[in-house]
Amino acid sequence: MFTNIPLDLARKCQPRESIERSTLIPKKEFLNALDFVLNSAYFTFNGQQFFKQKFGTPMGSPLSPIIANLVMENLEVNALKKTSISIPFYFRYVDDIVMTVFSEIHKTHKF
Repeated sequence: MFTNIPLDLARKCQPRESIERSTLIPKKEFLNALDFVLNSAYFTFNGQQFFKQKFGTPMGSPLSPIIANLVMENLEVNALKKTSISIPFYFRYVDDIVMTVFSEIHKTHKF
């Protein structure tokens, strides 16, 4: 999943805590450094020439799981805000989700 996160989507997601509160590096410089790292993914295949990864977060980068988690968190928060149903239990680990949702019959009938 990590390498399937589009970089433009990753750039739009902000961490739960503000960057300014987490580091002394100005936000603009932090994001520029992040862009540099994410756009510098080169690798070799079969000992041949160098290739540049064109899509997604870099394979093998320690940043990729963090970026994927931020993107998933952003997507789930926005999706859960838009639902009108009650979700009593919700848990996500990376890209696996377990949740409970009651059907309409449970709301109208008592068992």
